[in-house]
Amino acid sequence: MYMMSWRGAGAPFVPKGDAMVSQAGEAVTLLGDVRAVVAELRADWPDAVVGISSRTDEPAWARELLEKFRVEDFALGDAFDARAVQISKDSKVAHFERIAAATSIPFEDMLFFDNELGNLRAVTMLGVTCAYCPEGVDDAIWREALAAFPAPAGDVVGADAYGLGR
Repeated sequence: MYMMSWRGAGAPFVPKGDAMVSQAGEAVTLLGDVRAVVAELRADWPDAVVGISSRTDEPAWARELLEKFRVEDFALGDAFDARAVQISKDSKVAHFERIAAATSIPFEDMLFFDNELGNLRAVTMLGVTCAYCPEGVDDAIWREALAAFPAPAGDVVGADAYGLGR
């Protein structure tokens, strides 16, 4: 979203294959294996509270995309618990503090994936298990993070693969 907002080219988005296309013709795609992971969460972990922490200048665009991207027979946005959706310019730490307050879920019981190491390093200090996924959540990092859960505060699952450990 942030790259599009610099150019002012966003909503409304229209579907084109697996992508959503902005009014300026830019394609937005889901990275990694997000569809498969979300489908697995919904099928195999029905009681899990699934949320979003997204920093963006354009929250309305992000919300529109959540409603337009499809996973199997449902909108991507339907996979998330409204109490755990934080889409705003605020820091990821502020997002997680609000999610914890709204859901009563302790940080130690949360798992977070992000493509920015700085976000992960900040959130892991809260006690959240964090996983680095610069190319999106793929099956390998999903499985690695599940196996590492709960990870010690300060550790970022997957960072070592990029030479970016602690």
